[in-house]
Amino acid sequence: MKTIYKYEIALSEGTVEVPENHEVLHIGEQNGRLFMWVLVGDSYFVKIISSLVIGTGWPVEGVSGKGYFGTVQMASGLVWHVFLSGANRKT
Repeated sequence: MKTIYKYEIALSEGTVEVPENHEVLHIGEQNGRLFMWVLVGDSYFVKIISSLVIGTGWPVEGVSGKGYFGTVQMASGLVWHVFLSGANRKT
């Protein structure tokens, strides 16, 4: 059975543990915090997703090996660009 879970993303660099069988569906804001919604299947194995969040106008460093997954405009007016490695993108 598949289920959708949400995981908070750090506003800098961080990691998130998800089931190996997953697809990142969406990255967005909820109550001033950054989250990714992930479709997960039954799996006993864990995969670690590394994240890097860069603000508009910031130097782009450390994205090597990470794929661009989306841009989020926060209610506060800040805009974040999210790069992930180890994540399966929804097709």
